[in-house]
Amino acid sequence: VQDYNPYRGVKFSSYAAYWIKAYIRSFILSNWSLVKLGTTKAQRTLFYRLQREKAKLEALGLPTQPRLLADTLKVKEKEVVEMTQRLSGKDMSLVA
Repeated sequence: VQDYNPYRGVKFSSYAAYWIKAYIRSFILSNWSLVKLGTTKAQRTLFYRLQREKAKLEALGLPTQPRLLADTLKVKEKEVVEMTQRLSGKDMSLVA
């Protein structure tokens, strides 16, 4: 609230909504798993958009190959493969 400037032509509700969403995203990335998933920009992009892009390609009847997904999301193919593996796995306890 203290950083809000009413003279910039932006409604307070829009300003607040932006920052609330930003804090929620930050919280999800840091607490979604015991292991942090999104530490680089490419990993954050994949975390938020990978499943959505797979669904789009499947709806178009295209194969969801890592190379095609990497080209679509503008990241490396290796990062797509790694994130797919991370998202498909579950957290496991180290306590037996």
